[in-house]
Amino acid sequence: ILSAVCGPWIVKSLITTNSAINDFSAIWDSSDALNYYSTIIAALIGALGIFLTILNSDKKYSEEVRNQSLPFFAFHILCKENKYPSDILYTQHKPTKDNTDSNKKWEYSEYKLRNIYFILEKGSIKVDNKLTNKEMNLVKNDGNILEIDENGAVLSKKISVLMLPYEIENVGKGAAINTEIAFNKSSVSKKKWQYVKPENLKVGDSISIHIFCDTVTEDIAGKYFLIIKYSDIYSNIYSQKYKISIKLIDKNGIKGYYITTDYKTMQKRL
Repeated sequence: ILSAVCGPWIVKSLITTNSAINDFSAIWDSSDALNYYSTIIAALIGALGIFLTILNSDKKYSEEVRNQSLPFFAFHILCKENKYPSDILYTQHKPTKDNTDSNKKWEYSEYKLRNIYFILEKGSIKVDNKLTNKEMNLVKNDGNILEIDENGAVLSKKISVLMLPYEIENVGKGAAINTEIAFNKSSVSKKKWQYVKPENLKVGDSISIHIFCDTVTEDIAGKYFLIIKYSDIYSNIYSQKYKISIKLIDKNGIKGYYITTDYKTMQKRL
């Protein structure tokens, strides 16, 4: 760089002071010097650009290598369940060989949340990880129940049961961290949306979502939002929203539901 900058000055000085080469002095005018230095500056800028490009590419490559081997720990909140024989609950005496059955044992289990039930009742939405035995029997029997009238006769009765099973699956390229799911009426303010406790879904993991109702009332009808909110391992937060519409119908004197689901959604970065 120093020779490129000072070289023309040295050559010019030699030409003007040495009579032997004085005849070549005409070739060094101001325009030639300007063109020369413009070329030098352009070359320096180009070299600097190439250097910065290589430096940036090397940084990106190092970042990609780091990301491919970057560990990340996900924190799971487990569900828990206690199962026990009803006749030993709240026993008031110490167990002995005479009153303790070795086959009757307390059972305790822990598991990841993989089933979510949004239960519509009396204008509110209750969240649980399973249905009661009575509610599950209604689903299995398609709303058919048996009742005994005042004369002791067994009668079959049909009630309208709403059961919408969905499944969400992580089909992206990375884990969905702190995945939260909410189901609310569209008229409810975003500040009042209630989300299910967060779960972490690896690529290919899924969660089943069920919307259940066994009571036909006017306040059940309306438009709802199913919202899924999650983040990646870099704490970027995203959301997806699905629209579900529930309408009441009356067919041959039997009230029921008509449901439409809009499956079109866009991933939104928050």
